[in-house]
Amino acid sequence: GVNYNADNLQAGLNYFRSKQDNIIASAGLAPKVFQNLGGITYQGLEFEGKYYLSAAFYLTGSMLYQTNEDSSGKKNIVPTSNYYKKIGISYMDNSGITLSVFDVFNNGLDTAFSGTTNPCPQPLDLLNVKL
Repeated sequence: GVNYNADNLQAGLNYFRSKQDNIIASAGLAPKVFQNLGGITYQGLEFEGKYYLSAAFYLTGSMLYQTNEDSSGKKNIVPTSNYYKKIGISYMDNSGITLSVFDVFNNGLDTAFSGTTNPCPQPLDLLNVKL
């Protein structure tokens, strides 16, 4: 990762790669049987930043891209989105009271997860307010 700090700006760019072997997974048998099967490699990039408009107000945001692949080369086998982004504004006073408004977006799941018993999650914008 590479990080930058200035008087009113904090930013970082991070790359990650994580390999897991002998993970516990469903063997696809009925009834469900779980076994130590193969491995998964995750990798991606994240950019995050915070900009202080004043001592009490700041903007914050991040963007994440990740992908995963099993030991046989099959991609996006984990039911998580490939893209996430978050943007928000916060106010924090000297007494510790904080008010934040954030929007979080993800791009839904790979089409390989459609057609299952439960509907496949679609892209989502989620507005959060915290006091």
